[in-house]
Amino acid sequence: MFWTNINHQSSGFELTSALDKGKQFDIYCLDIMMPGFTGIDLANEIRGSDKTAPILFFTSSAEFALESYSVRAADYVLKPVSKEKLFLTFDELLEQIEAQKKENTIIVKSCDGI
Repeated sequence: MFWTNINHQSSGFELTSALDKGKQFDIYCLDIMMPGFTGIDLANEIRGSDKTAPILFFTSSAEFALESYSVRAADYVLKPVSKEKLFLTFDELLEQIEAQKKENTIIVKSCDGI
């Protein structure tokens, strides 16, 4: 398993500020209900600068589950989240990321080797 570019933002405002400064992250974990705006609003901000990074919603509100498709969320998990569900969610996501990296790899064979 690998983890790169992990950062914790304590509010959506901090994350939007980081995004405005050009910062990007490998995975975004969001809640739906946040002070000032919804997680969907924040996900739209993310998609403005990062079209491909996975967005996961962990929330107690089922209200925006269908709308999460509009921001191409990787998953929408209702709280309380069990340890098993959390690990399963991340394991599946990391497998997808690893598979995508393999698809984007070119193997070149030469007289010096691979």
